[in-house]
Amino acid sequence: MRPFDAQPLAPVDLALEHVDAGWLGLPDGWRASLAGSVRATPAASASDPPWSLRVDATNSLPGPLDARALPFDRLRATLLWRGERWEARDLRATTPGGGGVRGTASLDTGAKVDLLGRAIPRVELDLAAEALDLARLSAALPATRIAGRARAGGARFDVDLADASREGVALAARGTLDGQTLRIESARARSLPGMPGARLDVAGS
Repeated sequence: MRPFDAQPLAPVDLALEHVDAGWLGLPDGWRASLAGSVRATPAASASDPPWSLRVDATNSLPGPLDARALPFDRLRATLLWRGERWEARDLRATTPGGGGVRGTASLDTGAKVDLLGRAIPRVELDLAAEALDLARLSAALPATRIAGRARAGGARFDVDLADASREGVALAARGTLDGQTLRIESARARSLPGMPGARLDVAGS
């Protein structure tokens, strides 16, 4: 505490060591072992979120989600929250083998969007993938080396991704998924599986 400063609360530094899945609030049967650091910084002004958390953590027990594990082996991000909105800035998550994602993400539980007939919290993403292996996320998915960018905000999406492990397979698409209606503003696929060199261009709903 610094009672005579304009900001009386000082940043708080926490060390993480052997933090398991239960401490993270995950259900029984999940596994994780996190180590690293967290710096909690109070707001500098009333317009800022009350606290920000700078997280830099490693996970010594990574694994796919369907094996009840967290897929990353290193996570760095600045987390902010105000009311029902959470935001991750400067996000960098890597998986074993060196692939991963970086960018920003937010979750607003106070704002809902209709997705396939269900009301879900509003999610906004702006992520860049680097040699991302989907098999690291789920054992049911194929091994990949995906690079590119994916953006989503509410019902809108915009992706431009390519898989270097599959003869140049690539997909670029932009549109909306509103309720149960998918509207494609534009879509372009290249070198579809089993059809090297093929191209597909689509526009419409």
